[in-house]
Amino acid sequence: MKKQPNGELVSFSPVALQMYDVLAEDMETVRELFGQELTTDLPLVNERIEKVGKFRGKMLRPALVLLCGRACGAIGRAHHVVATAVEMIHMAALIHDDVLDQSQIRRRGSTLNELYGNETAILAGDFLLSHSFSLCNQLEFRRLSAIIASATNMMCEGEIMQVAHVGDLDLTEDEYLQIISRKTASLCGASCRLGVECSGGSSELARDLDDYGCKLGLAFQITDDLLDLLGTEGVAGKTLGRDLLQGKLTLPLIRARQILKDSARQELMELVAQGSPNDMAAIRTIVNDCGALESVLQTSRQYIDQAIEKLSILNDSPECQALKKTAQFVVDRQV
Repeated sequence: MKKQPNGELVSFSPVALQMYDVLAEDMETVRELFGQELTTDLPLVNERIEKVGKFRGKMLRPALVLLCGRACGAIGRAHHVVATAVEMIHMAALIHDDVLDQSQIRRRGSTLNELYGNETAILAGDFLLSHSFSLCNQLEFRRLSAIIASATNMMCEGEIMQVAHVGDLDLTEDEYLQIISRKTASLCGASCRLGVECSGGSSELARDLDDYGCKLGLAFQITDDLLDLLGTEGVAGKTLGRDLLQGKLTLPLIRARQILKDSARQELMELVAQGSPNDMAAIRTIVNDCGALESVLQTSRQYIDQAIEKLSILNDSPECQALKKTAQFVVDRQV
């Protein structure tokens, strides 16, 4: 990722998720299972639910399941099932987030709440969650379902914490990290662990690759928060600036608050408290000029470096290389 003179973030050409080079057939199986699971005998429901498929983007979490599984052994039906389940949980969270954030755009198209209203969007998210746990019932080992359930619980905890801190201009960096550790990093870590456990990998492998996924997830969310504040909707393909406008402090603003002194800090926090779209450009300039942008980018890269270190437990392989490329993609991406 790099910045333009006006402070907006753009991305270098991403690695284009080259991880899919070694996952083509397995990813297609996951896509097919995802579609099959969401098809009902009710045309009206299908009409609304099929929109969900258009929100699928990088499919990062299924890819983590499959890559970690292949790095440890053979891929089987269990990998495809849990990969589909974690993607459904992730998609449900996105749909519910769009409702909470009143977002109108997702993947360069209208969100479900924009198309059909909040009620339908919430129910569609619930539909995805119920089908993810229905899929889990197909798994032979209850432990896999327990891992998925635990990660889902942690995601909900993170979202509740974030909502509880709306308007909290004193939110600390530790509190912010607690929130994103639960709402984002937990499912990334669980995806990696699930891949290992489905392949019969050791507890040491499961632990280290879980740590890899968690570090990657932290960097992913920090980068997302940077793009939400400093990106452009035309590039990102989704509604931006909602966190700021709804009084949710993220790391760029927390760092700027730490760096700025006296009147400059007061000016920034007054702008944040007002939550006006008209102040976005001024806030962006302050965050950029005070060095908070570079500070946050450095933190994101540090988490990626830590994630890559965890891969030293693996033998060198196409899957290991793909996991490294995936980590780098997280900080180089546009969306």
